[in-house]
Amino acid sequence: MHGATEPLALVMLSDEADPKQAAPAVLQALFGFTPAETRAALALMAGDTPDDYAAAQHVKIATVHSQIVALKDKTGTRRHTDLVALLLRVPLEFQLDEGAASAEVAGIKASE
Repeated sequence: MHGATEPLALVMLSDEADPKQAAPAVLQALFGFTPAETRAALALMAGDTPDDYAAAQHVKIATVHSQIVALKDKTGTRRHTDLVALLLRVPLEFQLDEGAASAEVAGIKASE
């Protein structure tokens, strides 16, 4: 076990040229996102800012902020960074059979 004064680091590598995202159906099944919330979640996962996403979708920034609040509520996260980190951990492929989605949600939320 590490002492309180011992520095720690976490390094995560990804291939930015080939980003991987969970399918929209997976996000909707796991968290109950609406189609609009799913599009916002995918944009956040891709690194878009809320302002950029609002401009690209031709919607008001207040609409995007409302969607982000809904995403946080449905995922049990509080901070924007926690939301994106959780969404990026969603499995890329997932069997969407009855009961599996709720089991996965419990597992993912429990790791928060």
